[in-house]
Amino acid sequence: MASEFGTDVALVQEAAPPDDVQSVVYRPIGGTRPWGSAIVGFTVHVEAVTQATGRYNSKPTDLLVTYPGALAIGTVARAGRLLTLVSMYGLIDDGYADTTVNRMLSDLVPLFDDPTLGRQLVLGGDLNITTQWVGPKVRYRAWELATFARIAAFGLRDGLDLFRDDGALQGCGCLDGDRCRHVRTQFYPRSKRPWQNDYVFASAALVDKGQVTSAHVVDDPAVRPLSDHLPVVMDLAG
Repeated sequence: MASEFGTDVALVQEAAPPDDVQSVVYRPIGGTRPWGSAIVGFTVHVEAVTQATGRYNSKPTDLLVTYPGALAIGTVARAGRLLTLVSMYGLIDDGYADTTVNRMLSDLVPLFDDPTLGRQLVLGGDLNITTQWVGPKVRYRAWELATFARIAAFGLRDGLDLFRDDGALQGCGCLDGDRCRHVRTQFYPRSKRPWQNDYVFASAALVDKGQVTSAHVVDDPAVRPLSDHLPVVMDLAG
């Protein structure tokens, strides 16, 4: 489906790519889950990345450590430089996704701090976390605000937030009120609230140089039968 949007590469989760895909990095979760995370190249070749060397590492460090099937990491050639791509799935492990996202962020520290791989980087996926919590679950809002602050501390900018220019999300009901910046990415079957659980982040080096030209959610009736999540598209110049 992603190629129908004219995209060069797709970061997918909770999926198993078909055998006829031209270039793919796929990490199955296994067990009772017959799917995993992947980076699919439609017009470009994707090279798998399993190690990185941060500025203070003495040797390359393994990246796919805690939840290998929830992460797919690869690079593509772009304008003479490598673009690093991270497809992340916020695996719900015994009731919590915030725990798994934070463990994977810890595993990725050497990648974020790698002078080559960490400079031009895009991370996206279904993280299964949100800051929309209210009522009895409002404590989770503070937890997940901290997780997003941690992502920002790694130098990653929220693409959807960068290009969001309309008003508060109707029906969100979050504590941000008129300052709400949420964007609906999921039609959850057991809730009428417009949930956001999907995100795309780009490194500051890409954003500050104007290389990220747009980011948006594709809310089209044609895609809704495929998943209860909506595709998130980011465009890069060059």
